[in-house]
Amino acid sequence: MSRPQQDPSPTSRLRFRRPAASDAPFILQLMNEPGYHRFIGDRGIGSIADAEAFIQDRMLSTFRQNGFGMWLMNLKPEGTPVGICGLNKRNGLLAPDLGYALVSSFEGQGFAREAVGAIVDHGFSTLGLPRILAVTLPDNSKSVRLLTSAGFSFRKIIRKSPDGQPVALYDVSLKRINRLLSENTAG
Repeated sequence: MSRPQQDPSPTSRLRFRRPAASDAPFILQLMNEPGYHRFIGDRGIGSIADAEAFIQDRMLSTFRQNGFGMWLMNLKPEGTPVGICGLNKRNGLLAPDLGYALVSSFEGQGFAREAVGAIVDHGFSTLGLPRILAVTLPDNSKSVRLLTSAGFSFRKIIRKSPDGQPVALYDVSLKRINRLLSENTAG
């Protein structure tokens, strides 16, 4: 099935676009943040060349294969990159899963919540997904709060690989989002 090849709609403060080789310095910075290593993992990005290869081989290939991937989050209007947010198709998961990361200097300002809302909306309205998953370390309290505030529900603890550490699996469905919206407008 061919997926639409468009980027998520902008929010009040953010624009989304696919990464390019010129974003390698930002990707290098982001993927070497202490929080990225702790909560997401070390991707072995130690140089601009590593970041360029990661963008081409990992980030852009998912757009070609699935019609979605990890978009750069850029501030409006100047275009300063603050993080990445998007959808991944992972082996062992039955639906695309949400991912996001911000450089530490932009954390705590609501950008992740804004981006997650836009990506979830894009997944349902543009990509036609019936369900979106998310995984996080159980002790990542900021991520847990963000996911639950965006309508995700905890499902269970899983291991993404037999030797991997346990992660908390969350999901949200279009049906659940519509129910939450109708409850909020009815009250």
